[in-house]
Amino acid sequence: METLLAIIFIIFGVLQIILFFKVWGMTNNIEKIKKQICPPPSLNGVRRLILKGETDKAKEALTDALISDIENCNTTNCTSVKKIKDVYKLLFDKLGFEFPEEIDKIVSYSHYRSIL
Repeated sequence: METLLAIIFIIFGVLQIILFFKVWGMTNNIEKIKKQICPPPSLNGVRRLILKGETDKAKEALTDALISDIENCNTTNCTSVKKIKDVYKLLFDKLGFEFPEEIDKIVSYSHYRSIL
């Protein structure tokens, strides 16, 4: 009987240690959780910044929206990164901003993923 209880306690202890490290690992994903809760600014946010006269922040927000759309390209079943870039190039031109050179070099979602 004592041997059975010892085996049960050992198994229980090992499972507790595994659970501890799993919970610890989940707490390290704060950045992913933050992105899901607070998504990057939308194009409405860009409009607001332009109307406020904050063009630097508007360009940064527009760039963030572009990167976010490229990141979501894999999950939203989009056809190509090129189409996303074409849409945003029109917006950048319309607002008088220069299209980011590094983003212009991206040709596909797999190329985007290979950057880092």
